[in-house]
Amino acid sequence: MCLAARGLFRRAAINPLDSQHISLGRLDAGGILADAGAMAALALPRDSWANAGMGQRAADLLKLGLAARGLADTLNSAWYSGAVSPLLVVPFLIATASGFVLPAWDLLAAGRGKGLRAELRRRLDPPHRLLLAGAHHLLSLLLPASGAALLTFWPRYATYHLYGYSYGASAFLMATLAGGAVVFTLPMINLLLKASCDAASSGTLGSAPARVLNAGQLLASLPHLAVLLPMLMGGGSSAGGAGWLLPAHTATWLFALATSTAGLLAGSSAPASTGASPGEARSEGRAVEGADEGPGLKED
Repeated sequence: MCLAARGLFRRAAINPLDSQHISLGRLDAGGILADAGAMAALALPRDSWANAGMGQRAADLLKLGLAARGLADTLNSAWYSGAVSPLLVVPFLIATASGFVLPAWDLLAAGRGKGLRAELRRRLDPPHRLLLAGAHHLLSLLLPASGAALLTFWPRYATYHLYGYSYGASAFLMATLAGGAVVFTLPMINLLLKASCDAASSGTLGSAPARVLNAGQLLASLPHLAVLLPMLMGGGSSAGGAGWLLPAHTATWLFALATSTAGLLAGSSAPASTGASPGEARSEGRAVEGADEGPGLKED
């Protein structure tokens, strides 16, 4: 983390290098793991999505979350570009912009951007059943509300109330990148997992998309808790004490870790999903019964 920070930022922006850079870099790594889980799920075969119980627009919602994260990262990187090394400003902006352009283009070129706002509004309705579905629904609201939105849009305020002090522009840029995935990608992941839990009677918790998304959130929680728990146990950062965001953010990530772990355990014990609705299953049953009769039973 020290070498990455020294290579990315101007010398004046990290003089001296602070422990805040190290911890924010680890939070950035957690956000990258969440994005990686979403992209790995998008790379799965289409048949696996059909059996996940997440709805027809599930992949589109994930792409929307990734595009929103990429747009926020691009705007924040441009705003704080003065802290970045001159040789890396353009490559850094291209890298963050690609996180917006690629999923946004995929949505718009296929004409699948229409109706996503109404679909997202519908997904925010409370779950119908299962405690686990309610946990994912709550996480879709708690993750941005617990301080990630402040990290993304008001990093000076957020770093002060997380660490007890604010370092400067280089730390503000790292804070915005750390919050982006938590504000945009992870809420989408949890809304899809909520839908999968609602359809758990058909074994959708054991589907490949549900497993990958749960694993992505679980992995994302580990770097966050590796930073936040020692700070909380030790009374805050060594330089500035603890702010009110520290216990709120830590409790939310503990909840995320427990929820994803429970989802993976439930998926490992769930039967494989066939993707067939109960009505389709009854129709197939009647077809099999009719086949057993055979044409030879028809009376002349």
